[in-house]
Amino acid sequence: MGWVLTFLLEGPPSVDFKHRNFETSYSYDPSARNLTQTSGNLITTDHFTDSSDSASFATQKTLAGALQQTDLYIGALGEGLNTIISTTTTGSTTTAQIVDMNGSVVATIDIPTAGNATGPTSFQSFDEYGVPETAPITTSTLQSFGWAGIANRQTETTGLILMGARVYNPVTGQFTSPDPIPGGNETTYTYPNDPINQNDYTGCMKGSDWMFWGGLIVGGLLTASACAATVGIGCVVAGFVIGGISGGLESIVRVNEEHLTGIDAQNEIIFGFGLGAITGAAGGATGKVIEKWFERHAAATLKKKWFGFASEYISSNMDIGLNNATKNAKASLMKAHGHQRSRK
Repeated sequence: MGWVLTFLLEGPPSVDFKHRNFETSYSYDPSARNLTQTSGNLITTDHFTDSSDSASFATQKTLAGALQQTDLYIGALGEGLNTIISTTTTGSTTTAQIVDMNGSVVATIDIPTAGNATGPTSFQSFDEYGVPETAPITTSTLQSFGWAGIANRQTETTGLILMGARVYNPVTGQFTSPDPIPGGNETTYTYPNDPINQNDYTGCMKGSDWMFWGGLIVGGLLTASACAATVGIGCVVAGFVIGGISGGLESIVRVNEEHLTGIDAQNEIIFGFGLGAITGAAGGATGKVIEKWFERHAAATLKKKWFGFASEYISSNMDIGLNNATKNAKASLMKAHGHQRSRK
């Protein structure tokens, strides 16, 4: 028996996965965020404290309502999942998530309440599409995080990954349901064909690193053009304005990708504009200093070298020309003298 997928066409989306002797049902809230996973007598619920699709904590209860476990997700200093604090009826444990450069959780470390933590006992790795290359590690947390774990994307025991609004199958490199945003990816089911530089953590559309770098490059070129046409403080002001616009536009793209709304969307755009404006102004000032230095030092040096090379080239060619002219004149005189002697 294969997978049987059941979708609700009206109201909050949900999906049921049935395979042989077990069945898991997933439900989503109106914002297309995974809300519950029901398996057997247990139901796990994700709780959100902002408009993002990354849960702040999760609880697990029996169908009768008895609380079994609570997991608190603590983010890293920069961005992404870092630590999980699990609390049960017998106590609590703290588990640190160790991620690689691709954002995959490759190991976990249990942090004791007293004493020093020991290193991880096992590791896991994945290819660029999330296919496991090793056996998965076992943890005491409600959810297992592996590929894209830094983005709080949960991996089920079936190997399927809860990828925002949809469920992703890394073996096939496709989602199990159509993309809710037309044109979000190459086809309605596929994951981005360039998983190194693109991702689809929301399950709605691909996100690209080149958007950030593209905005940075375009902003830099516009700032350089503005600096060439202005002097002094005008270059800094141009960098501030252009950098702010570039940062704000990049933040708007991110807001749309992560479905941020309200104060979260506002803060993201303000932060992007502010960061872009500061870096743009700093870049404009630095560019102007380099331009002035080049005019005073490098340009004079290049000019001196150019004229020296040109003078040497002209002088050398003049010497060659004079030598050739002397030889030709001497040959002509000798020829004329020989002709006169033959006439005598």
